[in-house]
Amino acid sequence: MVMELEGLQQEGKVLEISHQKKVDKNKTLDKSLRKQGGNVMATYFARWYNTKCARAFQQWIDAVKAIQHKESTVKRVVQHWKQYRF
Repeated sequence: MVMELEGLQQEGKVLEISHQKKVDKNKTLDKSLRKQGGNVMATYFARWYNTKCARAFQQWIDAVKAIQHKESTVKRVVQHWKQYRF
């Protein structure tokens, strides 16, 4: 009977130790998954922001080019009018 109690106590300690290892492993896994998820979200928002900023900047450049093209076209037309005196 004493042997059985000692055996049960040892099994309990082993189970407690293995349970603690599982808990520690789960905590580590949870922590790494949360960090990974945070990195994924940060990357997503950074790419989204940079894409929007790049698109806005490109639209601004295109607008400036369009304005310059209009100005040069109007200058050519006016120059043509002056040259041929319509």
